[in-house]
Amino acid sequence: MALRKRFENKVVVITGSTEGIGFATAQRIAAEGGSVSVSSRHQEKVDKAIQLLRDQGYTNTLGRVCDVSKEDDIKDLIQATVDKFGAIDVLVCNAAVAFGGPVIKTSSSVWDKTFSVNLKSAFTLTKEVLPYLKQRDGSNIVLISSILGHSPMPVTGVYSVSKTAMFGLMLALTKELGRYKIRVNAIAPGVIATKMSLGLRQGSNEDWVMRETPLRRYGQPEEIASAVAYVSSDEAAYVNGSTIVVGGGLGSRL
Repeated sequence: MALRKRFENKVVVITGSTEGIGFATAQRIAAEGGSVSVSSRHQEKVDKAIQLLRDQGYTNTLGRVCDVSKEDDIKDLIQATVDKFGAIDVLVCNAAVAFGGPVIKTSSSVWDKTFSVNLKSAFTLTKEVLPYLKQRDGSNIVLISSILGHSPMPVTGVYSVSKTAMFGLMLALTKELGRYKIRVNAIAPGVIATKMSLGLRQGSNEDWVMRETPLRRYGQPEEIASAVAYVSSDEAAYVNGSTIVVGGGLGSRL
């Protein structure tokens, strides 16, 4: 089935987008006519992702090395995107790290690294991209959080805390940016079949996930990409300050 072209003449910046959910999102946006700015910390991964997109016929792409824990890298990513495409319509904050273990056993360095990548980067990206979003109709920000931000597991400690905080950031930004007609929403994936979730898809963790997920399966990156594409498109023009849970029923609540 042919996809609609909901992102024609739109530019989308996606962090952590050379594999997994981020890359699937880049593919989906490009397939719907959008220009995509792809990034990660490793040049070889950036090059591979861009080549894969171009092999699929998606030429309106930009690849950039960006460690989102570094403010200068973020500034370079945003400036390079504007230099190439002339605008930015959507920011998707997807880059993340996940360290296992209980909160009370987490070192200060792991805590700081997790919050720098998972939360502070979204704050910095928002500040840097805001002048460009203000210039565009229908502009918006999508924060990729996690169902574990609502329902933590003992093994996901600080990761879950950082994702809970991301919901708070989303709500604060919703209140602040509405005056500029800029929407802000969050996606809360369940356990998705990516490298990052490997530890949750093994042994007793897998048993727990399958038991607690009514659909009895893992999600696929493309299913998260579909949700991102919807909420960042003009079809969702009145969806604001919302969290869209895509988790197969994991953590379901009223």
